[in-house]
Amino acid sequence: MPCESDPTTTHWTVLVRSAIGGDGRPVLHALRTALGALAEDIQISLFFLEDALPVLRSPSLPEFRGYHDLLEEIQELGGRLHAIDWNLDKENPYTLLPGIEVSTMAKLIRSIKESDQVISF
Repeated sequence: MPCESDPTTTHWTVLVRSAIGGDGRPVLHALRTALGALAEDIQISLFFLEDALPVLRSPSLPEFRGYHDLLEEIQELGGRLHAIDWNLDKENPYTLLPGIEVSTMAKLIRSIKESDQVISF
C-alpha cells in the first residue's frame, strides 16, 4: 500500500469511473494525470470502477489500444492499477490486462485514507 516504508513519499489515489467516450475524455485525463504525477515521483494507485472497467479488459479492442499503451507506461513507472467489479466472477467473466489487480472497496477505502490527495474522473 502507499507510503508505508517512507512517510515522506506523496501518494495519490485516482478513481476512474467514467466511460471512455465520456464528455471531456475523462479516462484519458486520468491516465495523463497519473503519468504526470509519476514523473514527479508521486506514488499512484488508480482504481477503475463502473463505466471505466471496459478499458481494462483483454483482449484489447482497437479503440482502446492507445489507452492500453498509457496503462503499460503507468505500470512501468510504478503505478498500481486496480479493478473493482462485482461481476468479475459471475456469469460473464472476462480477462483483465496483465498487471491489473482485482481489488475490493475495502482496499480502495484504505488507499483513500492513506493518500495525500484523491482525484476522481
